[in-house]
Amino acid sequence: MKIKGLTIIFFLALTITVWINFVDYKFSTLSLFIGKEDKLEEVIDNFCLSYIAGYFFYFINVYLVEREEKKSILPYIAFKVILILGRNDHLIQILKKDGKLKKHYPSKDEFEKLLDKSNLDDLKIFNFEKYTFVEYLRYNRNSILKNINKILKSGKYVDNELKVILFSLKESLFLEKDYAFNSADFDLSKMKTYYNVFYKYSENVKKLENYFNRNLKKYYYLNYPKHFRKKVKNSL
Repeated sequence: MKIKGLTIIFFLALTITVWINFVDYKFSTLSLFIGKEDKLEEVIDNFCLSYIAGYFFYFINVYLVEREEKKSILPYIAFKVILILGRNDHLIQILKKDGKLKKHYPSKDEFEKLLDKSNLDDLKIFNFEKYTFVEYLRYNRNSILKNINKILKSGKYVDNELKVILFSLKESLFLEKDYAFNSADFDLSKMKTYYNVFYKYSENVKKLENYFNRNLKKYYYLNYPKHFRKKVKNSL
């Protein structure tokens, strides 16, 4: 149960224990409890006091501790997710030959055209000019896997939804070691054959972006000084 629900029960228990200890004639008007009022009050009061004590223990030793942990761990996870998304954005910019292109997820047909050898022959690998396209894909793979593994090691704050998305990326053919275009001697003319592999990976990255926007975006800003956060928000 979330802290809001526990807090509502806390105030209810507090109200009941105050009522029992400071209001007279609570149960004496009901014939069912005549002669048993004190015993009933004691049972209810003890139950409420136990809950109140448990609530304070949980609030101080669990809730506040986890809240502080989230302030450091979730911004870290958010930052690593942004790095994964950024690697995919950069790949699409290269394939589309547009270094200023913002978030874009090509369709299957579009990937088939982008991976045609006629498009690949004159690619410019922005910021990686010394790399061939195959070398760049291998670098990309290593960078993405490194960040995925770091996120997965972050512990309990990686929820099931994020784990499913990350493992779908990690276990994809796109990131498989020595698979097709991830091997050193891959023939670039065959790249078009794997358009569906690129597309499926891209769709999983889109799921990761949606997850980030729903759950991690607000924590990502905490990586930056307060005066710089507005600029970062406008860039995402």
